[in-house]
Amino acid sequence: MSRVLLGAAYAPFLLLCLLGGAAWSQTVSLAERQEDAARIVPVALGAEAVIGDVGDRARARLLGPAEERHGGIAVWGTVRGQPLVNFDSAGFDGRLLGGAFGIEGMASSSVLVGARIGYDDTNLTTALDGLPGHLDSRSFSIIPYAAWKPGETWVFDAHIGFKRTEFDFFNGGVGAEVNSDRFIAGLGASALYGFAGLQVIPRFSGLIAVDSAVSFTDSAGIDVPTNRLTYFEASGGAEIGYPVQLGAMRLTPWVAGHIVGVLDDVGGASLVGDTVFGRFGAGLRLGAGPLDIVLEGRASGFGPRDFNDYQGMLRIAYSFQ
Repeated sequence: MSRVLLGAAYAPFLLLCLLGGAAWSQTVSLAERQEDAARIVPVALGAEAVIGDVGDRARARLLGPAEERHGGIAVWGTVRGQPLVNFDSAGFDGRLLGGAFGIEGMASSSVLVGARIGYDDTNLTTALDGLPGHLDSRSFSIIPYAAWKPGETWVFDAHIGFKRTEFDFFNGGVGAEVNSDRFIAGLGASALYGFAGLQVIPRFSGLIAVDSAVSFTDSAGIDVPTNRLTYFEASGGAEIGYPVQLGAMRLTPWVAGHIVGVLDDVGGASLVGDTVFGRFGAGLRLGAGPLDIVLEGRASGFGPRDFNDYQGMLRIAYSFQ
């Protein structure tokens, strides 16, 4: 890999480290961190879903087999479910359900542009400060994205967009409904290498999500000021697949592993689990002419702490000639 491409691939990591180092300088109470830890979950998982969809579509349209690269308009949809278990250190567990619809087209032979519209529903059972409660959120997002392929091996993707979230929480007899505006942005780089019949796909990415909860008055009559939370994530790893041609269909089973690092500006992420952890998955991609189907299962956590999340995902795309 050239020095230019190597630098571009690691640029998100450098940016996130610089921003994250300043973010960790703030000091807040343990109770505030527990509340922010609960709020971080839908923020983090929602941002991860966006960068996962964008990276996969960029790779499919620009790095896939020549016979599966179509130059017309494509539409795609994703559904996913994530049980969130064993959050004992932060005092909660729950689940996330989400879906997205996208439309995209080739601006040129090497540039892809598109837009993603998504919806997430998160339900958490909490025990913050030892008191029973819940935190639910419903999010709607609009995310434009683009990808660029400068050569034969690497493709770079980027997205920036807006998410509107409604939080409903109850803890220790006190509850409220809160709205928040969330800014999301991310960068990614993927490549495709062939080796002994295998497809090796390294992937590097970085993202930032800024969630600003508007001021509100809770059920106890306490005024809570506007609160902003900033979340950073960087990851690097690879996917290894073995494509098999079955008549007109191309079937590719694959496995993947990534190292993930997370930071936030209130210290909540360290209560959710490890700030550096592993993410592992396996799946199946089926390509049949203009149709592309991806089925994925994944698990995250696997560090010395007790945070784990699991995800099942189905994505279907169709390209019009």
